[in-house]
Amino acid sequence: MNAPPQLKAFHEREGETALPDARFLVETPVAELTIVLLPGFSQLCLASLVEPLHIANKLTQRVHFKWRLIGQDGGSVTSASGFKVAVSATLDDENKRISAGQPGRIFLCAGEGVENHINPSLLRLVRSCVRMRVPLVALGSATFVLAHAGLLDDASCTVHWPQIVTLSERFGRLNVQNSLFVSDGLMTTCAGEFAAFDFVIDLIGKQFGDELVRGVCALALADRWRSGEQHQSAPPGLSYSGTSGKLITVVRLMEKHVDEVLSIDNLAREIGLSRRQIERLFQQHLGTTPWQYYTGLRLERAKQMIRFTDMPIIEIAVACGFQTASHFTKCFRTRFNTSPSTLRRSSLIGLKPVVASGRQRGLTLGLDAGDDVVDVVGTTAA
Repeated sequence: MNAPPQLKAFHEREGETALPDARFLVETPVAELTIVLLPGFSQLCLASLVEPLHIANKLTQRVHFKWRLIGQDGGSVTSASGFKVAVSATLDDENKRISAGQPGRIFLCAGEGVENHINPSLLRLVRSCVRMRVPLVALGSATFVLAHAGLLDDASCTVHWPQIVTLSERFGRLNVQNSLFVSDGLMTTCAGEFAAFDFVIDLIGKQFGDELVRGVCALALADRWRSGEQHQSAPPGLSYSGTSGKLITVVRLMEKHVDEVLSIDNLAREIGLSRRQIERLFQQHLGTTPWQYYTGLRLERAKQMIRFTDMPIIEIAVACGFQTASHFTKCFRTRFNTSPSTLRRSSLIGLKPVVASGRQRGLTLGLDAGDDVVDVVGTTAA
């Protein structure tokens, strides 16, 4: 059986003579994907999901993958970047398809403010997927949908990295990982954006092998694809090649111990280096001290929690390793040129009230007179 001409041309360009994997040359069941678009979805994520499938069909000259777009009420759905995308069906239509036992895989594509679009029809859809054993994939912030539906309790999952803290604090039983994508049974959560490309490449590879994957990546001008276990990004300041592996290990430990802060000496012992060696690594690669970098990580974490969770600011301070509110406020103001309470008030613009569902730490901390801490609860990003 002859290879499709596109793949043959690809092999000739690469100087290869072996025949491509025969799995995509024979008739195989068409994989049907239903993509649920929620308002504010990432168009980058949608394209990263669909285009590799389109290229795979093109290379093999067979329709191995089909996809359809659906929305809440059948009307067009507006992406975060303002593009309106037409859909072909509603959530209720899809619920009927699932109840009728029609095969397929459901993808949820969402963006910021996803919790403002969680409704009974959407929750019914994802719960029907679990009940009918339909594979379910949450892209980006759509992980919040599965969490609200109670489908991720004690499960491993991931979400786009700026929302990891928010998800962890609101749903304390989740095992949230800083990974590109995580599969747990028939449910998969994906960080979204370009990670959707990595996930769908993995999907193509499992069904048709690396031969087709290489062809898809070549046409997409992607020189590599990443496994789901990889971190979503290198730590701040460490995105360039040649960075010390030991340094990255230290930073990962810092990220893991934001609430219970480790001393630099303890960090050094954990990885078998001296304090002086760690100080040299940070100065060489980041131009700062280990403690300054560690404090910056904790403050960035606090900033995310102030903006995207309803936790009282005093509890956020404790969760990020600060023992007093006054010290937290001083450090925060120095780094961001604003106070925690001012940031919280500015984050309320355009926010809608929700019912807090996260774990409560129940901590109290005495405030000195004049401490700039204001508790604001019951909000989430729109």
